[in-house]
Amino acid sequence: MMQSKTTHKQKQGFSLVELLVVMSIIAILMGIVIGVSGSIQRNAAEAKAKAEIAGLMTEIELYKADNGQYPPSGTVGGREVLVLYKTTATDPDGFMDWYEDKYPGTLFDIVNIATDSGTDYFIDPWGKGIIYEYDESTPFIYLIGSTGTNGANGANGSTTFGDGDDITSRNGQL
Repeated sequence: MMQSKTTHKQKQGFSLVELLVVMSIIAILMGIVIGVSGSIQRNAAEAKAKAEIAGLMTEIELYKADNGQYPPSGTVGGREVLVLYKTTATDPDGFMDWYEDKYPGTLFDIVNIATDSGTDYFIDPWGKGIIYEYDESTPFIYLIGSTGTNGANGANGSTTFGDGDDITSRNGQL
């Protein structure tokens, strides 16, 4: 009779090995979930950047159709970006003035805007300025894009914009 009581007491809890096995399984499952969610967030940010760039390309082409040239680029933080110029000497119609006249009551709803030293410009999902390069000496070509997740030109040692994780477009070709 005494033996059965002792056996009964031994079966009342989990052993240390059983607890460690369960905790290991839970840790493995959490690792998988966290890894998958990070991948999903990266893919969503890249899709958002591509959509924003496509939207801006549409606006740039509409601007060119109305004004006969692409909007000028500006420099923010040492990078060429598409700035929301009001009327300037180099852009008498002003990209922003043109947009507000064409589409009153809207302000580039799809793309975030940042300000640096009084200059408004577009930013990508990672908070970096969307790069826009337009040289008036080549009036039919412009480049627009994002430096991607790493915020730097290229990847794997490359410093060329458009390499690695960069999202780029040259005149409408993503």
